[in-house]
Amino acid sequence: MTAASYFAQSYRQAREKFLASAQTHGLEICSFENPAGPGPDGEILAADVAATPNHAAQNLLVLVSGTHGAEGYCGSGCQIAFLEENGGEASKGAIQVLLLHAINPYGFAWLRRVNEDNVDLNRNSIDHAQHPPTSRDFENLHPHLIPKDWHGPSRDRAEAAIAQFIEKNGVRAFQAAVTGGQYTHPNGLFYGGNALTWSTRTFREIVKRWGRNKRRVALIDFHTGLGPKGYGEPIYPGNDTQELARARAWFGDQVTAIYQGDSTSAVVTGPLINGAHSLLPEAEVTCLALEYGTLPVAEVLTALRAEHWLHEYGDVSSPLGKEIKRQFRDSLYVDTDEWKSAVVERAKEIIAKALAGLAS
Repeated sequence: MTAASYFAQSYRQAREKFLASAQTHGLEICSFENPAGPGPDGEILAADVAATPNHAAQNLLVLVSGTHGAEGYCGSGCQIAFLEENGGEASKGAIQVLLLHAINPYGFAWLRRVNEDNVDLNRNSIDHAQHPPTSRDFENLHPHLIPKDWHGPSRDRAEAAIAQFIEKNGVRAFQAAVTGGQYTHPNGLFYGGNALTWSTRTFREIVKRWGRNKRRVALIDFHTGLGPKGYGEPIYPGNDTQELARARAWFGDQVTAIYQGDSTSAVVTGPLINGAHSLLPEAEVTCLALEYGTLPVAEVLTALRAEHWLHEYGDVSSPLGKEIKRQFRDSLYVDTDEWKSAVVERAKEIIAKALAGLAS
């Protein structure tokens, strides 16, 4: 099979391919249906787990796709590639492998980055009983990120205000202010929610169920939208120096760290996979985000803003709506054989290093 054959053109197709491959290779399947309702074609929306049957294994590798909805095209393709090329052998190995497909099935199916409540899952895993972090820069930028008109005077004024911020503070500061996570505007970009979402709770249930009694657990979360096109940047999303050292020992010095400022990602609050540590206090947990580049970051951010504007003020079925959705999809999923081949080869490399690290 070619690398391109592992990828799908819709959530429904991706789910069908994933479940069929998992069944063919003898993995155990468990599905968690999203109560938000069906997808655009009436299909069930679910987070699906496929786990190798070697339950006695002391170590566990978890591969996560679809945290950011439409980014699931990439993660799903990588998971299916693993199943097709390694599924049978992995079932016999000393390390159990769990593939969590489309943890945000709503966003995947409806071509959104957020979930059914406009929550960014990678900003949701905080202690919501405490006062959430705030950002003055985001508060100042928020009115300009989603203008009432995507074409017209309000958009022009918004772009002028953003350009002024960037001129004063720099592009990196703009990215950090916008993408870090906010908890004051439920209709805004990068909203972290006011409680744990269904997807976050489901992720935690899965991690606890399959991770208990494991000695070592590694989690890899597949993402797209940052960095050079086709390159998979291994990003350590936490702030534990010992865990970072272990990640670099396993995956090499190419591992970047958001809290050290050397990653294409800004510092973000509440990444989904970071919640695994508190769930598995007896295990050695190693987390990694694998971030694949698509388009320049300025184009990606504009596409995200446009897509958000569309759901706030526009008409998804209009010609403009369809064009915005196309640009949004292109910003997160490069639908070319060349990109898919690079994505799969990188995933195979990183997964092999994770298995070797767990076995060491």
